[in-house]
Amino acid sequence: MTLNYLKSSQLSEKEQRLRGYQESENREQHKEHFTNEQLEDRLRHYEAQAQLVDTLQRELSSAQVYSITLIHHLFQLCNDIVEHVAYIL
Repeated sequence: MTLNYLKSSQLSEKEQRLRGYQESENREQHKEHFTNEQLEDRLRHYEAQAQLVDTLQRELSSAQVYSITLIHHLFQLCNDIVEHVAYIL
């Protein structure tokens, strides 16, 4: 009976250690999964930021072209006014 008790006790200890290892491994897997999810979220965030930067750059370029066009028209109008005043005088 003592021999069976020792074997049973040793088996129980080994089972407990095995459960501990499995729980530890599960925690590590959960940590790794969580870390991977965080990295994927960051990647999606940076991709969205990159798209936003591209959109803003295109809008800025378009606004610059429009501003240059308006300045060109303003100079033409100023020249037309000067010519008209010179003609009147």
